[in-house]
Amino acid sequence: MRFLAFTCSKQYLDELQGDLLEIYYRDLEREGSKVARRRIVLKVLLSPRWYRIPRFNQLQPGPMHISHFKVAWRHAGKHPSATFIQILGLVLGLSSAFFIGLFSWNELAHDRMHEHADDLYRVLRFDPVTGERGQATSSVHGALLQEEFPFLSVCRYGNDPVKMGEVRPLLVEDFYWADSTFFEMFSFRFVEGDPKTCLDEVNSVVITSELSRRLFAAESAVGKTLPVKVYDGNQEFLMKVTGVVEPPSGHTHIQFQALGSMHNAESLYNSLLDQWGFSWLRTYIQVPESRLAEVEAGIPALLKRHLGENVPPGVGGFNGNTYLRSVEFYNEEADA
Repeated sequence: MRFLAFTCSKQYLDELQGDLLEIYYRDLEREGSKVARRRIVLKVLLSPRWYRIPRFNQLQPGPMHISHFKVAWRHAGKHPSATFIQILGLVLGLSSAFFIGLFSWNELAHDRMHEHADDLYRVLRFDPVTGERGQATSSVHGALLQEEFPFLSVCRYGNDPVKMGEVRPLLVEDFYWADSTFFEMFSFRFVEGDPKTCLDEVNSVVITSELSRRLFAAESAVGKTLPVKVYDGNQEFLMKVTGVVEPPSGHTHIQFQALGSMHNAESLYNSLLDQWGFSWLRTYIQVPESRLAEVEAGIPALLKRHLGENVPPGVGGFNGNTYLRSVEFYNEEADA
């Protein structure tokens, strides 16, 4: 409001303040404090108009301000090189601060749209010798975590390029197998279908609205079946569309065009599921904040109990007994 009073003449100020405050209180009731404050700040910053700016004599500058301005102007005229360097430094400094702030805001905004964002973590492989981290995990990771800590919600998520459709199959590179808990942990807007049950059954698939238009034009996709041919193993499934979601947008590292039930992936790769070295999945867990320390403390004991000293040979860049000594929990907000 002080900024508004400084940039708007008294002739228009009362009316403009009243309108902006009315909008603010309406947003406060409908959207909450955070959205309302952000909107009124933006509206006030965009409110100045040339015809509403106070005339210079209305600002009533004091004699000291005028004197300082004259001295600065004369100094700039006498020392143009030094003035140019100072102004350039100021501009570069302000620009750098602005872009650093913008970059930081962009990074910290990743994956904040999810309802349970504060409790979501990604499971990483960690090599204590080299310090390298890897997001590729095996099916065993998720299964053991669920078994050891029943209060966790676990979701596995793995990529397989596929062809979808009959007459003119579409190559879908962003096709992922996902557990039925995917839409319980991550918040994506559904156009059709039930997010709680859409991935429960074998041969169920959820597609984005964009892919739905390419496959079925303007028709409703839910309930329709389509062949899905997996490149790895050259196997084909006849899958039923159980949901349509809006494409992932905004600041999120989770990007997909279609999600297939993990039950199909388990049948496809059945012989490899119990191998620690078959690391092709991303594993996510939802941990209540009050029990995070319990999970972190229990992981070394879990690995020792199941692996002992018989650590698998190096896979995916990890060599010999340095492979998979621990699993590190990494918050998505920090990962951004």
